[in-house]
Amino acid sequence: WLSVHWTVGGVGDASRGIYTTSAAGLDKHLPISDYCRSMYTSLVILIAVVACTAAAPAEEPIPIVSQNQEGPNPDGSYKWSYETGNGIKANEEGHLEEVGTDNEAMKAEGGFSYSSDDGQAISLTYVADKNGFQPVGAHLPTTPEIPPLILKALEWNAAHPSKEDENQV
Repeated sequence: WLSVHWTVGGVGDASRGIYTTSAAGLDKHLPISDYCRSMYTSLVILIAVVACTAAAPAEEPIPIVSQNQEGPNPDGSYKWSYETGNGIKANEEGHLEEVGTDNEAMKAEGGFSYSSDDGQAISLTYVADKNGFQPVGAHLPTTPEIPPLILKALEWNAAHPSKEDENQV
């Protein structure tokens, strides 16, 4: 059998630890610093944590309750939708607009809904076309209204241009 023993002191500097292995009357000494021992211990712990994480049971797969798809069709149109077992719903329809012109562009309209982690119902509808992506949803932030005093000051500035504005070329 092979046995491993850790001792402090012994051969050489007393601040270094020494691993002593004995097998069939054969002794070997390997000095290892506290830093190396600390790094080795950290590495072993890290590998153990990663192994435990990888071995953790996976979450149950979420079933797809319904799924439909049409297209892409020869005219470029398409349509798809799905619903999952945890309440997620999504859909989209798309088609070409102004076909055969320089302004030909794809237009997609759709939406999705789900429940947030705090239980709030999130629902978003959108249009994506030559004007960009235009989402609409109650949960989306909106621009605040202009405070009345600032609005009044802007109106006054518009009604009373400064003399500097008149002198500009």
